[in-house]
Amino acid sequence: MDTLRFDAFHEQFDWLPGIRFTNTWATSHWTVPVHASLFAGKYPSELGIHVDNQTLDCPEPVIAEQLSETGYTTRAFASNIILARPFGFGRGFDEYTGTWKFRALSGDVFDWEAFADEQQGSAAYAQAVWDCLTESYETS
Repeated sequence: MDTLRFDAFHEQFDWLPGIRFTNTWATSHWTVPVHASLFAGKYPSELGIHVDNQTLDCPEPVIAEQLSETGYTTRAFASNIILARPFGFGRGFDEYTGTWKFRALSGDVFDWEAFADEQQGSAAYAQAVWDCLTESYETS
């Protein structure tokens, strides 16, 4: 949860057990660099993550790879297309599932994951939304 403020979390999820860190800061104001930092333990500037490069291509093992190597089962669940496997965010996860897959749907449904694979980090989401609006895809 890279964009959830503490006060909103506290208000809605106070019932969850665990440690609360009340003096933490995100490394950026948007999802890709924040998740890259969370996964790699480096600042976005160290990873070369910016608007024109949204792929996690860190040469060192990311946290999921490190945990997997020591025997942990690693799982990730994402609902944001810009965190899709083709952009490198699935590295080290035994299971990486996202709502962009639409496995349960049949018919001519827009294939977000294939689209992300083709785009390789460019403005994929905006282009995909445009394609959904202007092409013949069943989106419901």
